[in-house]
Amino acid sequence: MKTIILSSLLLLYSVLVLAQENKNYKISLSTKCGLCILEKSKEFKIDLTRKNDKITIVYSVLDSIQTLKLKNDVEFKELMNRLGKKNINSLVQSKIPQLIEKYSVYFIDSLKINRASYPDMFNDVDLLGIKNEQFTKEMQLKKEITLDPDYFHITIQSQDHSITEYSVASLNESRFPVTYKLIKSLLDIYRTRNPGTLLDKGEKTLYY
Repeated sequence: MKTIILSSLLLLYSVLVLAQENKNYKISLSTKCGLCILEKSKEFKIDLTRKNDKITIVYSVLDSIQTLKLKNDVEFKELMNRLGKKNINSLVQSKIPQLIEKYSVYFIDSLKINRASYPDMFNDVDLLGIKNEQFTKEMQLKKEITLDPDYFHITIQSQDHSITEYSVASLNESRFPVTYKLIKSLLDIYRTRNPGTLLDKGEKTLYY
């Protein structure tokens, strides 16, 4: 009888551990500079993939924009001609950034971390990858109207392959503590491993 109970407990423990560690999702964070389409120093992207107890982080920092090709793009010309006209806000926030991204060139670097070495980082990542009440409240703030042209765009592909997207303008620790902490942690871990390189803060306003 004791053997059966012990075996059952071990099986239950194994199932719980497996369920806890079987976490797979992707998070993409990118900075955008609204109307400041040529201020390349602010732009960067971070793509994060978690597979159980390992995370791969890809950092992409904007090097240049192929401005000649961009200016000669027929759709871009049409949109620029409509600047100052009706519905320009929605155009700038959707189509123009997409076209700029099409002609953008990035420096790319990556690193891998494991849960044993960075348990706090995994906890921070899970707050976005596995939605919780605090993060849900932050997502609701995205609906607030702001005149700040600089913002972060965040895409989360959950374990069930559902995709959630939202944008955060005027990012700060008091209003968006979960998002702020994750972005700052991701930048800090890269700077610690690679000082004096791609993501040095300097005077760049979105480099936290």
